[in-house]
Amino acid sequence: MKQHQQQQQQQSVGVSTAVAVENNQSLPNQVLYVCGNCGNEQELKLMADAIKCNRCGHRILYKKRQRRLESYPLLVFFSVSLLRITYMPSFRDVTKKADDLFNSGYCDGKACELENSSKKDKLTFKNKTTFANCPCYYTTTGNNNNNSTVASTEIKYTNANMDIIYNNTTDGKSTIEGKYKALPVDGLTMSSKYGHCKSGEDTANISVNYKGDICKLNLNNVNYNLDMNVYGPKTSLTENIGCELYKGFAIGGEFTSPLINGASLRGYCPVDFDHSKLSLAVGYTHSNYFLGAKTQYDITSGNTNFTASIYSKQGDLEAALQSKYTLYADKPQLAIAAKYRLDDKTSLKGTISDDFKARTLVTYMCGGGVTANLGMSIDPKKITKNTNAGDAFKLGTKFVFSS
Repeated sequence: MKQHQQQQQQQSVGVSTAVAVENNQSLPNQVLYVCGNCGNEQELKLMADAIKCNRCGHRILYKKRQRRLESYPLLVFFSVSLLRITYMPSFRDVTKKADDLFNSGYCDGKACELENSSKKDKLTFKNKTTFANCPCYYTTTGNNNNNSTVASTEIKYTNANMDIIYNNTTDGKSTIEGKYKALPVDGLTMSSKYGHCKSGEDTANISVNYKGDICKLNLNNVNYNLDMNVYGPKTSLTENIGCELYKGFAIGGEFTSPLINGASLRGYCPVDFDHSKLSLAVGYTHSNYFLGAKTQYDITSGNTNFTASIYSKQGDLEAALQSKYTLYADKPQLAIAAKYRLDDKTSLKGTISDDFKARTLVTYMCGGGVTANLGMSIDPKKITKNTNAGDAFKLGTKFVFSS
């Protein structure tokens, strides 16, 4: 009898606990979490909600810290103003966030583009096909279609020591690349790439990359890359470096020059300085704002270009302002770009310049690993021109399949 009564008591306790969980009773208040993949913020209840991002499905979430200004105003001020850069800056990364809003992902001018990717164990397969690269010409000369189809296939094998990437396209170009990661120095990687073209113009490339700190020079988050095209119709050397000089302040530089074939064998420097380009960039991050500036000097033409941008992200809205100026030119060029996530599946992105050139992109996640994109661009100046110099109006679609 006693055992029977104890079993009934345990069952009643289990039932009451289950009912409390279902009714969210005696559970802690909702806690704000941040997705470790996409940065989405959402509220969860322990034991009641699944630990999973409701936007991308990522299962690693971080609890968002609460900053109480009324209690610790000075502590919060210093924690924000001394915010460190969380990525390894390179020359291209200094203004990358703003550049992506203006240039990345747009599909206008492509009648249809398909991407398919799948991964199994250590192998990754990617296929990309662009059908009829024929924008809709809205000019005084009428429509003009240029039917062309280009397809490419990429196979990647990766492990802890190295990556092997093979790429082949329908226009007769193929490349094979090896990336070596198990080197004696931590943060140092090296890659070699060989390309073959049906026209017989083969190419060879060697690159070295280092990511880490240089303690002797008191430099943090250094990203150094040396890229050399050592064989082919055009040989060149590109060297870029970026580092964090101070908390939140990054600087980078890039030098590009052709290589003189056989110069090193004749006993002098193989770099052709007369046809080189030198670029410098600085960037600063504070809270949700990123400021960056670039300058490029072309020794061949003598032109000096300046680019300045500011980027900010507030919740689901991203916005950027960019200004470009060529020394001794008439006026600078201004442009703005923005991206807004309407809901968990739909986002809208666009940019417009001071001469009313505009581009837009609508992205919709259909589910099942399928993403649909619709792009459009317009150039009002080309509508009035009685020439076939370019496209005034472009439409394009892009579909991405992943598994």
